[in-house]
Amino acid sequence: MNITESNKHFNKLSSFYKSVSSDGEINSIEMDLLKSYVLKFYESLTSGETSAGTNVKAQTKKVEAVPVKATPEPVIEKPKPAAAPPAEPRGNAVSDTPKAKPATISREMKSLFEIEKGKEISDKLSISKINDIGKSMSINEKMFTITELFGGNQTDFDGVISKLNGLSSYQEAQTFLAENVVNQNSWLDESKVKKAKTFLKLVYRRYI
Repeated sequence: MNITESNKHFNKLSSFYKSVSSDGEINSIEMDLLKSYVLKFYESLTSGETSAGTNVKAQTKKVEAVPVKATPEPVIEKPKPAAAPPAEPRGNAVSDTPKAKPATISREMKSLFEIEKGKEISDKLSISKINDIGKSMSINEKMFTITELFGGNQTDFDGVISKLNGLSSYQEAQTFLAENVVNQNSWLDESKVKKAKTFLKLVYRRYI
């Protein structure tokens, strides 16, 4: 049994169940999703089982350590390196120390961060400005986002939302997410791209 995998599926199952059960009713879509989480958790528990009764005893032989007398090595003095000549002044030259380059955003990530803007009134209203990303999400939407995009870890989700709310532009948000969130949570997987783009559209509205 893979404990790490089991814990991952259990956290998803627990978080999603709490989110849907808090409303008192579970619709058919939520029920199907809940069943899929239960099945994945069960499969992670039963995978890699070995037949009962196998008991292998490792036999080891004790080897008596024989003390070896160390022969002192002769001390050889190494010649001291010649002092380097002083560097010539360069006037107002800029320091040659290389600066850290910002993370490169791949073509796939650029596609993920692109926001489609419709021309209809309803489309324009859907990208109106918001002041707080987390407060603009419904309870179900928030829990579903935590489960699907943050591996069921609410602490990670809260930390990312807090960081995004403190940034001043969507460009800064893209850099932060590209370096710390997208690859770490597999947002480029085919099964997560659509939900990630929906979340990023909400992030974009924070900086309009």
